[in-house]
Amino acid sequence: MTEDDYRTDLAKKEYREPASKTWEADRFNDSHTHEYALYLLITQGEMTLEVEDSDGVETTKCASGETIEVPAHVVHTERAGIEGVTFWVAQK
Repeated sequence: MTEDDYRTDLAKKEYREPASKTWEADRFNDSHTHEYALYLLITQGEMTLEVEDSDGVETTKCASGETIEVPAHVVHTERAGIEGVTFWVAQK
């Protein structure tokens, strides 16, 4: 997905203006939740997201050009790839 496509999706899905973030290699955010939904576009590197639900844990690896949505109040972890990750993130 291009940045223009991502921004079009943001408007359709009623997300706020995104912020750009960069994380160092292998940064790990342990299990947590957010009071808001997130919509990410990976622009460089990779991120692995693990989402917990009643069926167990679902692991998703996202690379440059890929998006992922994280609903509000969902327990998840995040890990940057071995070269770090740069991404856009928006909330609603």
